[in-house]
Amino acid sequence: MEFVVVNSDRAVPILGNQNMWQMDVFRVQHHNVLSVNTSQVCLTAEKLPKDYSDTLEGTGKLESQHKLEVEEGATPVVHLPRRVPLVLKGKLKEELDCLQSLGIIEKVTTSTPWVSSLVTVQKPNGQIQVGIDPKT
Repeated sequence: MEFVVVNSDRAVPILGNQNMWQMDVFRVQHHNVLSVNTSQVCLTAEKLPKDYSDTLEGTGKLESQHKLEVEEGATPVVHLPRRVPLVLKGKLKEELDCLQSLGIIEKVTTSTPWVSSLVTVQKPNGQIQVGIDPKT
């Protein structure tokens, strides 16, 4: 997996460093780390879409299959579902159906050992954003 490290006061991480270490999300394999001279990299809001248009298009769905390895001896965790406000339930159903039709998610009808809570947020434009909370 490749990462781009951004040193900026305006960048907002999806998960913070402390959270990722606490959740034991990754381990740094120092022999695979390459350093970048950030003083030569200057990305602006105008330049980013132009230079990385191939990366910023589409759904972000990975084209090949990937395997997440769970540390041996890890205890599976099942989180209870979060409550969804009644006013958002219809929009949530539509969004989940859309994500399923695009092949981004798939319906699971059997029990699974790991379950994360669904998070639903209404954006200022009225659309909803769906994600998960992988807290443990």
